[in-house]
Amino acid sequence: MTKRILIADDDVDIAHSLGELLREAGYETASATSAKAAFSMLGERHYDLLLTDINMPEMNGFALKKVIKQSETLNNVPVIFMSGYSPEIERAPSLVLTKPFNHNDLLSVIELTLMPETAH
Repeated sequence: MTKRILIADDDVDIAHSLGELLREAGYETASATSAKAAFSMLGERHYDLLLTDINMPEMNGFALKKVIKQSETLNNVPVIFMSGYSPEIERAPSLVLTKPFNHNDLLSVIELTLMPETAH
C-alpha cells in the first residue's frame, strides 16, 4: 500500500518541489499552505506522515504538532519538521531537517520514520 504524506509549508514552491520528489519516490502526497489547513486535512483523510515547516503564519509547526498530539484520532501521525536556520531549531522537540537539505537525506529520514516499529 502506498504511504500518504502531507506537506505543510507556506512556500508554495517548496511544497510543490517536495511533492514532486516524494511522488517520484513512490509516495502519495498532498500539500497545505498553512498549519490550520494541514490540521483540517489530517482530519479528513488518513496520512502516514506530516512533513511540516516550522515558521508559518498564524500557527507554526510546533503548535501544529501539539494539536495533533492532543487529538485522539491523529496523535499517532509522525511529524518531521523542516526549517531554514532559526533559534527555534534549538528547542525543537523532534527531528528537524534544515533547509536546504539533501533530497537523499530527506528520503532516508522518511523511510526510517515510516518503518514499522518491529523493524527499528
